[in-house]
Amino acid sequence: MPHLKPVTPAQAIWNQRDQVLKSSDRLRDLCEAVDWQNDLSLSQWTQWFTLALEFQPDLIIELGRGRGNSTCLFTEAANQLGNCRVVSFCLSTDWDELTKPRVAQIVPDSWFDCLEARIGDLLATDVPALLGTSQRILLLWDAHGYEIADFVLGAVLPLLKDRVHLVVMHDISDTRYAGTERAYRENRLWRGNNDGSIRLVLGHLNSAVEQAVAIVDFTSRNHLTLHSSDHSLHTELTPTQTQELQQQLGEFFSICGHWFYFSLNEKPDEEPIYFPAFSYEAILQDQANRQTFKTELQSCQQQLEQTQSQFQQLKTELEQSQNQLKQAEAGLSHAQAIIAAMESSKFWQLRKQWFQLKKAIGLSSSE
Repeated sequence: MPHLKPVTPAQAIWNQRDQVLKSSDRLRDLCEAVDWQNDLSLSQWTQWFTLALEFQPDLIIELGRGRGNSTCLFTEAANQLGNCRVVSFCLSTDWDELTKPRVAQIVPDSWFDCLEARIGDLLATDVPALLGTSQRILLLWDAHGYEIADFVLGAVLPLLKDRVHLVVMHDISDTRYAGTERAYRENRLWRGNNDGSIRLVLGHLNSAVEQAVAIVDFTSRNHLTLHSSDHSLHTELTPTQTQELQQQLGEFFSICGHWFYFSLNEKPDEEPIYFPAFSYEAILQDQANRQTFKTELQSCQQQLEQTQSQFQQLKTELEQSQNQLKQAEAGLSHAQAIIAAMESSKFWQLRKQWFQLKKAIGLSSSE
């Protein structure tokens, strides 16, 4: 594969600005149909849309679909490119159940012909069959977790290195341009899972997803540049170009992107590329081990709850026994007090003297 520089976001949006204007009504309608701009804004739609048009892939792979923001914009780009197909992977059924019916009211039926929206475990994907004879691949890596990272870096990229490709990653911000939080604010260290409480900072990368760790490790080992969309838009566009894009595109343009990209095509052929190992069977075994551990943990928790319940019951019974003992001791003390009072009475003294007299004169106790 020849040494190639990837298409940049700034280059794409500048070269495709007229196409954005022509497509603005369709893009806005699709964006409103998805109705999930908190995940991807309209200006980010434009950035990925123009990137696809400029890169001109014959295959777009989408790892992580959700409600379908990127699904729509890439499918629209594929329709405009012509000889391009989109294969989308996700575990969610939101696209089929929520978004696709609304999109179908906007576009003709033929619009969906280039899209294959799969539901299921993408880790079991036959990657060679997926790639087929495609030679220009745009890969959106928007599914999170270390297992997905293993799959992308260990199973997909080795088959992409000899083809023209571009890998795009969402949910990573550039601290050089984005006003991201650096303080911990009483939070613990980041532990993954995108829980929103704290973000991870690696150099100028700010993220809450595991792939940020994986991609920094991978690009560092291979001396690859991890490009920032924000850096491209801030540094490659002249002030005049930025002003023209703002005036021409309005809400469809922003110099903030919050996404990164890279390509193995930048690596000279004579330099080695190091890939992590990937085994679907090993991942299944790991998942089984985690499930076993989870089951055992739940069993231990149930046993602990039962033990705590038994302890609480014994504690209650002990308290009841202690109360009964206190009541018995109080009753005994009361009886002893009555006996002492009786023995100290004049009647009791006379009774004792009478019995002593009877004994002295030889009378039996029954007389």
